Amino acid sequence: MNPSFLITALLWLSVAGLAFAVAKRSSYWRLGRATAPGSFGVANLFAIPKRYFVDLHHVVARDPYIAKTHVATAGGAIGALILIFAYFAGVALLGAGVGALTASLIWAAIGHDPGAWVVIVFAIAGALGALVLQRYVIIGATAFGGAWTMIVGALALTGDRTAASAATHGNVWLAYPMTPAPGNYGILLVWLALGVTGVFVQLAVTSTPSKGKK
Repeated sequence: MNPSFLITALLWLSVAGLAFAVAKRSSYWRLGRATAPGSFGVANLFAIPKRYFVDLHHVVARDPYIAKTHVATAGGAIGALILIFAYFAGVALLGAGVGALTASLIWAAIGHDPGAWVVIVFAIAGALGALVLQRYVIIGATAFGGAWTMIVGALALTGDRTAASAATHGNVWLAYPMTPAPGNYGILLVWLALGVTGVFVQLAVTSTPSKGKK
């Protein structure tokens, strides 16, 4: 038998099977319940998602195999929503932390401690700003966080006890970059230089070309 003929026959057989399956699924929808009169008003827009999922459940329940895949699909959708919420919550918390740190640094320069309400206001402003500037917040956090991790790792390899302790405990921020030990202020400059370099590299790599460029 000619192989090309066999491949062609299998292809058209697959297409016919797909068309039959689509027609069978489409016929299930025609068995649904009729729409109640007056259900097309603006006030009933919020009922559409519930009606859709109820109808979808009735359709897939007619086929046990598809019902199992429906459960997996619903679980995946819920998991995706949880991950999306976690992403935005993480960005907001990062911005809130930056806002609280900014308040502490400003009031420390003045010589006073910021009150609780000042920290809260700065934290809320930082969270809102982070949500608006998500790309730049993530780039800055990963650039400076990665730069400090590199510095702590390098110092730990050279025998620095503080850096080694931080690496051993799995928390590189135990060696706080904003308060270096006397005589180690060069580390702060190296951290800033590496962080700024990382920011520019990520901006260059992730930037979208303009419409006029190919």
